Amino acid sequence: MNLNLSKVRKIAYAGVLIGLNVILNRLVGLAQAGPLFSFARISPGISIVIFASLILGPFFGALVGVAGDALGWVILGQWTGTFNFFLSVFYAIVGIVPYFVGKFLIPSPHKRVGRIIFFVLGFASVATALLAVWLSPGIRTLFEKANFVVWIAQTVATVLVAMMGGVMVLAWALLNKKYQKQAMLGGIQVDTIFSIIVVVEILGAILKPLAFIAFYSLILGESFTARTGLDYGALVLINALFATVNIPLNAFLLALYCRHGHFLLSGATNHER
Repeated sequence: MNLNLSKVRKIAYAGVLIGLNVILNRLVGLAQAGPLFSFARISPGISIVIFASLILGPFFGALVGVAGDALGWVILGQWTGTFNFFLSVFYAIVGIVPYFVGKFLIPSPHKRVGRIIFFVLGFASVATALLAVWLSPGIRTLFEKANFVVWIAQTVATVLVAMMGGVMVLAWALLNKKYQKQAMLGGIQVDTIFSIIVVVEILGAILKPLAFIAFYSLILGESFTARTGLDYGALVLINALFATVNIPLNAFLLALYCRHGHFLLSGATNHER
């Protein structure tokens, strides 16, 4: 999985990936007109952090995640709002978890393990979004504020979530068909890539709202729900909706990095001394 690179090369590659993280995460985020929250957007940057974790290991993966978030705020802070330390903690987790998930899946003698995990977790992510649509008081409040008929809005949201879940599965099928007979950098398979992306996005749907709520309560000293009328369930739904786009997008990007990563890593091999 992670290449046997020297520490000097790992540091150099981490620096390159941090720069790419800033570009793909912060700059792409700025190009999106008025994201609802700073953490809820289409974000290709997450694929860079996962790639760093798989290729360089969990320490440098966490470094790329945290440094990319912090440096992006230093450079673009006036456009992206107040720095949220808790989101940086989340990106550190993103840099650590893929290494261990991949380490568990890659040696598996069962080729369908990654596929099963992907469909189970993908179903869980869509189910979570659907439950949030129908059970969250914050979602009903959001629809009422927009002057929507709640049950009609819930039905439309349910159809959209189901459709995006279908797009996610279709993207997996197309990617798997294209790369199923080709070896990825470090022995990573398409099923493993999708499984890792889905795990990270589910963690994001759970942890990023907590980071945002903690920031309001502990740093700003006010209740997020009281200020906005949205609760934790509503934030989970918002993240889950973006996840259905981010999962296929980042899976394609991560597969591209793993397929052509030899160019990015300047000819590094698994047996560098």
